[in-house]
Amino acid sequence: MRKLSKPISSAIQKGIAISCIACLISALVGLSFSIAKAQPFAYVPNFGEHTVSVIDTATTTEVDVDGNPGNGITRIPVGDFPQGIAVTPDGAFVYVTSQGNSTVSVIDTATNTELDVDGNPANGVTRIPVGVNPFGVAVTPDGAFVYVTNPSSNNVSVIDTSTNTVTTTIQVGSTPTGVVVTPNGAFVYVANSGDNTVSVIDTSTKTVTHTVLVGSFPFAFGQFIGPVIDTSAPNTTITASPPALSNSTSASFSFTSDEAGSSFECSLDSGAFTACASPKSYINLSEGNHSFQVRGKDAANNVDATPATFSWTIDISPPETTITSAPANPTNNTGASFSFTSTEANSTFQCNLDSAGFSACVNPQDYTGLATGGHTFQVRAVDPAGNFDTTPASYTWTITTVAAGTTTTLTSSLNPSTWGQSVTFTATVTAAAGTPTGTVTFMDGAVAIGSAALNSSGQASFSTAALSVGTHSITGVYGGSASFGSSTSAAITQTVNRAASTTTLASSANPSALEQIVTFTASISGAGGVPTGTVTFLDGNTSVGTGTLNASGQATFSTSSLATGSHNIKAVYGGDGTFLGSNSGTLKQTVQNITTTTTLSSSLNPSLVGQAVTFTAQVTSSSGGIPTGTVTFKDGGKTLGTATLSASGQASFSTSSLKKGSQKITAVYGGNATFPTSTSATLTQVVQ
Repeated sequence: MRKLSKPISSAIQKGIAISCIACLISALVGLSFSIAKAQPFAYVPNFGEHTVSVIDTATTTEVDVDGNPGNGITRIPVGDFPQGIAVTPDGAFVYVTSQGNSTVSVIDTATNTELDVDGNPANGVTRIPVGVNPFGVAVTPDGAFVYVTNPSSNNVSVIDTSTNTVTTTIQVGSTPTGVVVTPNGAFVYVANSGDNTVSVIDTSTKTVTHTVLVGSFPFAFGQFIGPVIDTSAPNTTITASPPALSNSTSASFSFTSDEAGSSFECSLDSGAFTACASPKSYINLSEGNHSFQVRGKDAANNVDATPATFSWTIDISPPETTITSAPANPTNNTGASFSFTSTEANSTFQCNLDSAGFSACVNPQDYTGLATGGHTFQVRAVDPAGNFDTTPASYTWTITTVAAGTTTTLTSSLNPSTWGQSVTFTATVTAAAGTPTGTVTFMDGAVAIGSAALNSSGQASFSTAALSVGTHSITGVYGGSASFGSSTSAAITQTVNRAASTTTLASSANPSALEQIVTFTASISGAGGVPTGTVTFLDGNTSVGTGTLNASGQATFSTSSLATGSHNIKAVYGGDGTFLGSNSGTLKQTVQNITTTTTLSSSLNPSLVGQAVTFTAQVTSSSGGIPTGTVTFKDGGKTLGTATLSASGQASFSTSSLKKGSQKITAVYGGNATFPTSTSATLTQVVQ
């Protein structure tokens, strides 16, 4: 067993009072009692009648627990031969040992009735079973556990009050009777009358740590008033500290402990704990994050296991301030508005006008009714740590009642330009002092073609691709502002030339046949628009026709008059007011002589002798035209008959005079002035 921090005789010399005879008498006559702290009542076990009496200490009279005077005084029934009794620290419950049936009864002081610990009313009141012939009982200061001595089983039962069940049984000396818990709840002392000893139980482990030999027949304990063994660590609290965000490289901390006479140990930035005293100060700390810890240590050398902690940040870097908007300089406006910003978030600001001194201000800062003349505005940021900008942002301007004169100059990004090209005109407005603000209007002669606001450099730009072909007199007109007078630039002569065009040529049929209709299509394109006008079609250097451009920029010319041979066809676009003229490349058109083709078919093949058969000839031409004239139908060298071509180029001949056998039939187109002759392939007609 481990040793106590002090000799047991010293630790309990004032805390244990034993009176064997008195305790024995009280046990025999049932005079043991306990007082409920929460209510002015005393609870007395009645050994001979198995009850507990309740005494009102205010009136020193016994309480009738059922409140019915008609049946006399009613007491609380408990187990057989109640002996020991103890009240929980909150006064809510009373625990009573019953020697006759080796149980512990639990009384609810709110109702002065015995609890049914298993919660089942069907089996009557159930009590807590413990060791044999329980005697003494004591409750820990926190009310969590009840210790019951069992003389006939030489042990101590430990009851968990949250469940009212025995969780641990501890073997002690012979015939344990009296029991008491130290005020700090760390130890339980048990008087063992059978072997003249006292067992010391450690409540944290619920084991016997010491056995002390005492006088003959120890039986009970008096009130524990002597020194106690201190195992409780103090709690430490920081009572004063620097701000969580500070611009000081020094820091001071004050702290205290809930145990008088405690000493302290401090740690800075996770360093080792060293002895310190309140207040504890530090100097020359670095910029950045810091952490301070302090822990108390009481007279028994118990150290706070959860030191008090404080974290803070040191910021000694000032913010930078920037003015983001200010009045024009010069200006005839007697009001002024300033906007500004800081390099550190959540900064506040201080403003100073004309050396009147810095004072708190907000963004934006406005002034009205200012006098004419020069003025100076300053602003400085103050960060959350209290650092302020040592070089405030500053702006100086002049208020005048006369608008300042200006000069406007104008430039073109492209001169001359081509129709459809974008041209940017830039106006620059200057003054002797300050940068003008306002709007510039761009004029083409007397017509406004656009406008733009001056930027921070006093420039305005306008772009357009809508200028027509020709010359334009462009000016920039600055309209002025409250502080700056208007002005007009010198005129720029902007020349806009016609745009280039491109001509392409296509043929509907190439090669073509003599007298075949051929259509030539010229397509004219240009950047930024669709050309208009006419196209001349040339065969070599000879004009063969013209065409007018449609909405798609195309012109066509059709002809069937081209002679046999090769022709160099070209399209010449003459241009319009916007687009220059252009020529296509040469298209070589080939015209071929006309040929005809004759095909022959039979209506019935094979046929019978004497049966009518109709032969049909179809004549086509290479030019696509429909031949005219006659077709001669032959059987070998013998002419069978002739027929005239129809409007569709067909001719038919019928006969029933064919002889039996295979007949070699042909159709011969005789031709005319336009279409040459042609003969069909031989058709073998079988006559049976």
